[in-house]
Amino acid sequence: MSETKKIEKSEIKKLAGLSKLSLTDAEIDSLTGDMRSIIAFADKISGAAISVGDDDYGAARELRADTVGVGECFTPGVLLSNAPTDDGAYFILPRKCP
Repeated sequence: MSETKKIEKSEIKKLAGLSKLSLTDAEIDSLTGDMRSIIAFADKISGAAISVGDDDYGAARELRADTVGVGECFTPGVLLSNAPTDDGAYFILPRKCP
């Protein structure tokens, strides 16, 4: 695991400025500690060993066959039947200009 750069209060102040947040010194101290904890946790889990193999989610990786059966296709007329306005081939939408 590599050495992590320590988050400084000045960086939290800069992020607050970019985010247009007004923070008190106490909030900056708290957020600095929180950010350090988050980064330390991310460093910790980034070094975790991951094994590829059987797991509880194996079934979710098996995808269904993507097929279209007879009678499952819609004709343009069926699709356009719910359109408020159409020209027989396309939906016609109102033009909204400022």
